[in-house]
Amino acid sequence: METAYRSLFRLIYYLPWSVALLLPAVVLLLRGADLFLRRREEEAARREERICLMLFFIWIGIAACFTLLFRTGKTTDAVLDAFAAVRKFLEKRNPEVLRAFLMNILLFIPGGVFLSGALRDRDPERPFVSALRRTAVTVGVCLVLSALTEIFQLVFHLGRFETDDLIANGLGGFLGACPVLVSGLFRGFLGWRTENRFFAKLVELANRHWHIVSYIFWGGTTTFVNWLVFFPLKDRIQYLAANGIAWVISVVFSFLANRAFVFRSGSKGWVILKEGLVFAASRLFSLGLETGLMWAGVELCRIPKGIMKVVLAVSIAVLNFLVGKFVVFRKKTDEEYEDF
Repeated sequence: METAYRSLFRLIYYLPWSVALLLPAVVLLLRGADLFLRRREEEAARREERICLMLFFIWIGIAACFTLLFRTGKTTDAVLDAFAAVRKFLEKRNPEVLRAFLMNILLFIPGGVFLSGALRDRDPERPFVSALRRTAVTVGVCLVLSALTEIFQLVFHLGRFETDDLIANGLGGFLGACPVLVSGLFRGFLGWRTENRFFAKLVELANRHWHIVSYIFWGGTTTFVNWLVFFPLKDRIQYLAANGIAWVISVVFSFLANRAFVFRSGSKGWVILKEGLVFAASRLFSLGLETGLMWAGVELCRIPKGIMKVVLAVSIAVLNFLVGKFVVFRKKTDEEYEDF
């Protein structure tokens, strides 16, 4: 398992620069648009905060695996000079030095996104002040986590204590919280309100079709969760079994995300169980379809497992969206809830 996760880390670490920079930029843009344009009822906002908090702790576990649990370095020194990596890059033009600094920024962007989303807006009358506070808390927590990681590496001889890592991690946390900060800036200082006809129409349009954009975002996140489990396991156990394990974990995550953010299900009580069972059944069908197509592609057509997995992800995502919209989370009347 350790070797598999190291392979996954190297795969992510050596992504092309265009992908490594464009992917977080798109995620932050979608998150900012979501915060700024989509209306949230109080109950939906509280639900989103709980899910973001859960995702934040999951991110901590993943980050700990990559930065602590699977490291075997014997370095015990400390590099306290700030921006030493940048100066080294400028002197020697070694792109790997800059890549390491960049990856430390990217590692903490998800933490900033999730933690800033988990913090409650306690001053809605002053949106920018509230956003500024949430951003400050997010950056502070990210810096504390980074410092604890660096100290742990130094004490247990797992790596250097580097000031640059603290700076990069803090910057990543700040970037992750930027959608909250920018949204608060527009709402507070620039005075964009729904009384403005153009803005009101924009908000109405965004809320009417936001489930599509939201599904793309959370579908991509679910796919990443699936791959995070599948790729380390595919060379350790039979690849179809690895695909099944990845499916179970990603389906639980996907149900929570789709229910809360994409289709905004307002069901309560036993109806949630019904939705969960129908959702699992629909994903079980798509799993069978994916497994059959994957077997045919790998065994009959000799397509590499990784390529086949990526190609199927797109087609299965479209199928799951249609089933979720028209079957699992379709709008129900009060009579249907009462009958159930």
